[in-house]
Amino acid sequence: MKHFITILAITFFLAGFAQAAEQRDTSNGLEVVKVFVMTDSKGISKDDLKILLYVKNVSDFPITLLTHNLQDELYLYADRPKELSLNLSTSKSIDGAKVIPSLSDFSPVIINPKEIAEIGHFYKDKRDLKEIVVVYDMLNEWSERFNTWKGRIRSEVIEIKKFEHKK
Repeated sequence: MKHFITILAITFFLAGFAQAAEQRDTSNGLEVVKVFVMTDSKGISKDDLKILLYVKNVSDFPITLLTHNLQDELYLYADRPKELSLNLSTSKSIDGAKVIPSLSDFSPVIINPKEIAEIGHFYKDKRDLKEIVVVYDMLNEWSERFNTWKGRIRSEVIEIKKFEHKK
């Protein structure tokens, strides 16, 4: 009986480990389905990045996303890939009062279950990045104020495609 319980415990552990490895990041009803990260194709700056992030609504209800004019922050790590966070982290103030941005400036889109939204961003970089993880990060008061999706979702590691600039 003791061996049976041990074998059963090991079986559940291995099954749980295999299942965890297969799960995708579906934080708060969204799933990253595709990401394109490429250097600037117009030749303005060889290290600037054009990012297209495609996220799918995997919930049972409509979700409102902000898709443009997001801010970015690059996180550099020694032991894992760099992360580029797309967010609304900073805010302006005048004489101690917040300057409220227009919701329409962020191009909100409502996606129904199983629909996909495109989130576009242009990142001005001077670091010659080779690969990054793109993070859509809406964890602040603007998500609550505008009644939009709140959470954080990550892509897999994305290799940056370089355009050859002809002179």
